[in-house]
Amino acid sequence: MSGVGSRALVLGSGGITGIAWELGVLAGLAERGVDLGTADLVVGTSAGAVVGASAEYTARYRLELAERVAEPRTRMRPYPLARFLLVMVTTSDPRAFRRKAGRLALAARVEGEAERRRTVASWLPDGERWPPAALSATSRVVLVRPDPDARAAMGRSITDKLDPSRRKAAALAGFAQAAAEAERVSEVWHPRA
Repeated sequence: MSGVGSRALVLGSGGITGIAWELGVLAGLAERGVDLGTADLVVGTSAGAVVGASAEYTARYRLELAERVAEPRTRMRPYPLARFLLVMVTTSDPRAFRRKAGRLALAARVEGEAERRRTVASWLPDGERWPPAALSATSRVVLVRPDPDARAAMGRSITDKLDPSRRKAAALAGFAQAAAEAERVSEVWHPRA
């Protein structure tokens, strides 16, 4: 398949370390001649949405390697997490679950909205670019998931994934993993006629 609307980049979640790992993979692939920044469509969930909104993956990757002394570590308090898990386990009705989870979210102590908007806005490029056409249902897909080294760098717990001190290691692991994945991704991204 070729032409407008033929290539999509779909990025998953993973917290702060997921952002760093995805940027590492994208920068590593670009260095090996597979620039996924040329996608016709970019879709992302959570961390993937942050990465997908970044126009310059290599520059963002370098930023992940930089020391960030001002960024506080996110702390998951046990009580709110336990309350959420209790609601999740004890509520079978989806509408009731959404209502209860929404109440918990509204009651959570978080950074100020203005501060969070500034942080997220710093990740986004200027302007918006919408895809000119939909993708074909017969699209080929290549899945790249964190390898064992990347999973170790990112950590397994929620608090690990939100720990800014793990960013650099996750970005480096993603960049290293790109070397192993470049040929496979290139076969789909740059198909031979």
